[in-house]
Amino acid sequence: MSKKLVAVIAAVGLAYTGASWYFGKSYEDNTYAIVQNANQDLRQFFGVEAPQIAIADYQRGIFSSTASYSINFEQAGSDESLHLHDQIQHGPIPGLLQGKPQFGLAHSSITLPKTDDYQELFAITQQQSPFQLDTLLSFNFNADSTLNVIAMNHTSAKGDKVDFAGAQLQLKSSNNLRDFTLSGEIQPLTIESQTDETQAFRLAKQSLKGHLSDFNGATQSSAFEYLLEGADIVQRDQSSVQLKQFSLKQSDAATDHLLSFDGQYQLHELLIDGQAIGQFTLGFKGKNFDQKIYRELLDLAKVGLQDSPEAQMAAQAKIGFLVLELLNKNPELKLTPISWRNAAGESNLNFNLTLAAPQGLDVLGNPQQAASEILQDIGLSMDLSLPMLQQAAETLMETEDFAEFQQQLPLLIEQASAEGLITQEAERVKLTLSFKQGITQLNGQTIAPEELALLFQLLGSQFSAHEIEYDESEWELEEEDYPEDEQDAEEYDSEEQEEYAPALEAEALEQE
Repeated sequence: MSKKLVAVIAAVGLAYTGASWYFGKSYEDNTYAIVQNANQDLRQFFGVEAPQIAIADYQRGIFSSTASYSINFEQAGSDESLHLHDQIQHGPIPGLLQGKPQFGLAHSSITLPKTDDYQELFAITQQQSPFQLDTLLSFNFNADSTLNVIAMNHTSAKGDKVDFAGAQLQLKSSNNLRDFTLSGEIQPLTIESQTDETQAFRLAKQSLKGHLSDFNGATQSSAFEYLLEGADIVQRDQSSVQLKQFSLKQSDAATDHLLSFDGQYQLHELLIDGQAIGQFTLGFKGKNFDQKIYRELLDLAKVGLQDSPEAQMAAQAKIGFLVLELLNKNPELKLTPISWRNAAGESNLNFNLTLAAPQGLDVLGNPQQAASEILQDIGLSMDLSLPMLQQAAETLMETEDFAEFQQQLPLLIEQASAEGLITQEAERVKLTLSFKQGITQLNGQTIAPEELALLFQLLGSQFSAHEIEYDESEWELEEEDYPEDEQDAEEYDSEEQEEYAPALEAEALEQE
């Protein structure tokens, strides 16, 4: 080998060593900055109880480094902490010495350290870290991460079993770690107990995906989708609850802490003890919710009796002003649709609410005026399918209770219709209620709030009148069932009443 070639190889090796050292130092500096930003984001999201990430140790070498992190939960009232170990390979070609070359600033591999705190967990995982988070950080600080959770199959000494098929999640970040994209799958999980009331708990495969965009912290947007293919809960008495195809879709956007959101929960099928109950949908929308004020209110709500009276009074005063500021944004909430569907039909419920700030805190002393000023707009609509309701009642009720329900339901519908609380069209019952600018309308007719309350009170009394009447003969006891001393006491009471009856009657007449 010529001296020139040796010199070139030596120069390349020296250059790579210098580059690796430089990238290692750059990665270390960025790690501290990332942890600091992460703690700020956690504090902003969770408030005073946010967990905090700390770098317990960082040992930087030329070609690789090691780091130890701790996630502390002291602010949440717990002295526990989670410890993590990070093995870092420096760029520009991390993994070159391990035979797994990549191009980037660094490659990080985070695992759970094998310490006494996690001894039982490592016994279950056969001395492997239960998870491994691998991240490749590119030269422009974009990150590509993969989280692998290993499969576990364990039976305890008591016979309790845990069977988990593992999980894999992918996380990509860009824009200096401000934008994130998430996707992945969680494989089935089964837990079986020999002693608990819940005998078995099973989750089928879960999948999720979403993204979060943060434009310099001023404007944020996110979207998230989740699907659980099924779940089973079996009790010791063999009663069971089964879910099929539970999903969530949600999106939100926030500008200067003002949040708007839109989402929907959906359950394709619910079975109780093997009987189909139906399908359920819950949609929700909201806007003008101030996240910053909301978090401040949560922090103030944690001021308890253990704090000084001065601190409690200051917290209460600040809560009042923050509530006014929150209401001044005119937050809106809609729950639509809320639906329940079975083989016999579908019932729907819709609700909307818009709030406004009152003239001042002194208004709260007058409930009627406060409601008129704060409740800017309230709406409720109900559309019930009677066949659907009857099928649900037959499935959920005992035979005797269902027979009583069938007798009472037509009477209650007739009474509510006569009082104008509902309208009936064929086999559907409908109700529309709104409160806007101090005016209450029921099924399109203006009505005073006091009159509306009276109507519901009358309906409640009618419901009570139609409740199941018990056979009093079942509660009567023969004289021989009483002890002799109780019989003597009853005879004495009856004789005493006969003796004083004339005097009591005279006193009653005198009072009249």
